[in-house]
Amino acid sequence: MCAVHHVHEWGKGGHTDIDSLTLACDACHAQVHDGPGGWATTSAPPGDTYAGRTEWIPPSHIDPDRKPRINHRHHASELIAHARRKSRDRVRAEDGVP
Repeated sequence: MCAVHHVHEWGKGGHTDIDSLTLACDACHAQVHDGPGGWATTSAPPGDTYAGRTEWIPPSHIDPDRKPRINHRHHASELIAHARRKSRDRVRAEDGVP
């Protein structure tokens, strides 16, 4: 249920190399285009916390600064870790533990 996406668009000189491809669900993939509501993609640079992962750049009506972001929904381990932290923090707050 995924589409293979060229991080650097194939039609604009992007390469079909493993380092230039990422998987995207069909709904997200359909939102990547040059139109006014379109998202763009790039790869997180070396040294970044998420180096090599696909960064999704929102259209300006969503984020005027067009700050790249990682879609964590496709990384289940990160979602689970986040949920565990929230649960632990909630229990600690209820117990009065800092």
